[in-house]
Amino acid sequence: MIKVAIWGSYGYGNYGDDLMAIQFARCLKTLGTHPVVFRLDSALATAYGIETTPSVVELLRGASFAVFGGGPVLSDGPHGRGRLVEAYREKKKEYEDFRAALVGFRCPLYLLSVGSNFSAGSQNRPAPFREAVLTSGLCRLATVRIEDDIEAFYNGYGIRSRHFPDVNLNAGSIWSPTAKGRHKWAKAHVGLNLPHLYCRIVPVLRLTALICRIQYTFIQTIRPAAGREVLMSEVLPERSSPLIGKHIYKDPADVLSIIASMDMVVSHKLHLGVSALAIGVPFLSIAKSAKNHAFFESINASEASWANCPERNKKLALLRLITYRKRIRQFANNFNFEEVERQRELSRGHLECLRVIVASHAG
Repeated sequence: MIKVAIWGSYGYGNYGDDLMAIQFARCLKTLGTHPVVFRLDSALATAYGIETTPSVVELLRGASFAVFGGGPVLSDGPHGRGRLVEAYREKKKEYEDFRAALVGFRCPLYLLSVGSNFSAGSQNRPAPFREAVLTSGLCRLATVRIEDDIEAFYNGYGIRSRHFPDVNLNAGSIWSPTAKGRHKWAKAHVGLNLPHLYCRIVPVLRLTALICRIQYTFIQTIRPAAGREVLMSEVLPERSSPLIGKHIYKDPADVLSIIASMDMVVSHKLHLGVSALAIGVPFLSIAKSAKNHAFFESINASEASWANCPERNKKLALLRLITYRKRIRQFANNFNFEEVERQRELSRGHLECLRVIVASHAG
């Protein structure tokens, strides 16, 4: 049985990254390989029967090949001040250690469901520590989530790639969640995953919830034990009530079961929203992100991305939308799930490429 190393931005308690790591590991297990994931949370590793290690040397020792399991490898971040400077140093060391072990073991690397945080046509370059991995001479193939990145990988680093929609569109096929968490009084249920600058909307929603019988569940996508709440702060109500609740991420299965009971999800995180779409729940993105907007254009739903809306206008527009049941229903009914389903089928291409890679190394 061949060993496959899965490396990525794991160990930070991030819902989207964990979702990808588990998908790749489960797919590899069905292909008869022995996957090992770098720094997967121990509770998740136990729950899903996946081996994990905190050592990049042990990860790559004896591996037939390595998988870079999703994420914005074409990125110059994290950057900023305070805690973000420390995060940059941590990320830099992770990449440097990974590259050193990769080169030391001469381990082929395949980049799956990766992408960029840059706008199309941007002249920005990834952080040097990321480029060092891309120029190691060990990258064999990439699958990308945005078609424009095919050119970026080939022209910049000579890496051939194929385009498929985000692999997390396939999440519903793996977890098949049963809806839970909707209160019997609720006439509508809205999921909210918001950055801290939206904290002032909570008192407004408390009033709306009672008058209009709309349930609001705030979702935190960072596991508390990971210790990254300050770096990636998200709005949570200080106290819960029957119609104002919160869900803190521990396991993808629980998050997806809560989302399955919702009429729509509002998020600044792409992968939370993509997994909502995967199980048929409409997603509104409030992030000012080229990556998010490109995704919505790919599913012919650019009106569901508010990337270009000024922040002040965005908050008012959001309140207008989620405080009226009729508008919530209109947003949900206008979503083109036929195109989402077509994209979901295509997203399996990432895992099909993984099957081909395994076959090439198994021989």
